[in-house]
Amino acid sequence: MNAINHAEREALLAAAETPAERHLSAQLAHERRQWQGREDVLRQQIARLQQRVETLARMAAHTAALQRRLARFESGVIFNEMGRRIGELEAALAHLRTLGGDSLDRPQLCP
Repeated sequence: MNAINHAEREALLAAAETPAERHLSAQLAHERRQWQGREDVLRQQIARLQQRVETLARMAAHTAALQRRLARFESGVIFNEMGRRIGELEAALAHLRTLGGDSLDRPQLCP
């Protein structure tokens, strides 16, 4: 078999080309390099845009969570829960006082 490698075949083809064919081959190679460069730039832009989409999605999720918390706060639910908890703590403190906890009175800030 008469097998030649790619480089040998390219060399034979280059030797057989006319000047016009060599010019067209060079022009084609130049355009390929330009397209490759443009493709690389577009791939980088796509990667940046994908990162931006992910960032915006995270921000949207955080915004939605904050909106839910704000709505809950504005509805008074938080105040009701705090009032209930304060009531529970006061009841527990009163119970401890009945058990003889005179030292459970409010501490003085300045002795």
